[in-house]
Amino acid sequence: MQISERIFFCVADKIKDQNYGVGHLNRCRMLLNSPYNKAKSSNLVIISENTKIELLNQKECLLNPNIEWAKQLKNAMIEGNCDFIFDCSCKYLIKSPNSLNTFLDTYKKAGIKFHIIDSYGQESIFSAIENKSLVTNLFIPYMIPKKFKPNYEYHGGKEFLLIDQRFNVTKKLPVKKAKILITTGGSDPEEISCKVIQILSKFKDILNIRLVVGPNFSEELVSRINKLVCKSKHSIKIIFSPGSLIDEIKKCSIGICTSGLTKYEFGFSGTPVIVIPFDDTQKKLNEGLEEIFLMSDLHKDNNNFLEILESLYYNQTVNLEYSKKLKTFFSQNGVKNFFNIINNA
Repeated sequence: MQISERIFFCVADKIKDQNYGVGHLNRCRMLLNSPYNKAKSSNLVIISENTKIELLNQKECLLNPNIEWAKQLKNAMIEGNCDFIFDCSCKYLIKSPNSLNTFLDTYKKAGIKFHIIDSYGQESIFSAIENKSLVTNLFIPYMIPKKFKPNYEYHGGKEFLLIDQRFNVTKKLPVKKAKILITTGGSDPEEISCKVIQILSKFKDILNIRLVVGPNFSEELVSRINKLVCKSKHSIKIIFSPGSLIDEIKKCSIGICTSGLTKYEFGFSGTPVIVIPFDDTQKKLNEGLEEIFLMSDLHKDNNNFLEILESLYYNQTVNLEYSKKLKTFFSQNGVKNFFNIINNA
């Protein structure tokens, strides 16, 4: 039976004064508009206290996390032939776990199926759900190191990476000088962008760089970036809050990014990328992924970062081989596989 209404939920809010969730919001928007989404009607609920979030159309609405969720949505939901898809990979973004559990219990009784797109480990949303049977399907759309693989049932790994098909492009060898794209997430709390610009001052050639400034960068961080860009010998163009990285990734031949969802977009497109874990948690979550991605810890060894960049920049054979490796490794059917399961749940 075709689902009458499908509601996507994502959390885009703050933890310790830092904004999170831009990648999840973009992912939900991509899934909602996917041709594989066979629901008759789909809408997106953004759970956030940030009233400045731009809503793209009438299919999107904001939900205040401090007010009982079910009460806010009771007039918008269709009982029965309806399902919810909840995208959030960190339980600390849920200000009230009781709201989440009450919400699940209320709508499960109404016959609504509940699918979760989650992370893994103690920080996951699934770990905060009291009655696990309330969840119809659990998806963990990431590459999970063996030591961290959950002992419960889920759909995950490279066959369920939820990447926009528009990232599936044919990459060409860099012509003369490579174009480098630097992107450090929606808020860059560790100021990785500044550290990268400073380290690149040691690179002997003049680089052609495009630097993405996310929508939640602080004014102080943007000011610091501008000062470093003005002093840099390289050609650096700042790109402010692009709605999507698709066009930027298509243009570049080398990527530099932090270790969130963007590394999969680079990999999916076959773009050689240097991944920088931005904190201890990210380092742990990326253990074992060195076989896929080129990792560099700026807190330990700046020379390692420069050596990797030099090999990609000066050696076209290395660049092309890494690109082919990424294109071969990543499945192009993640979104299709995801909807095959929930459309038939």
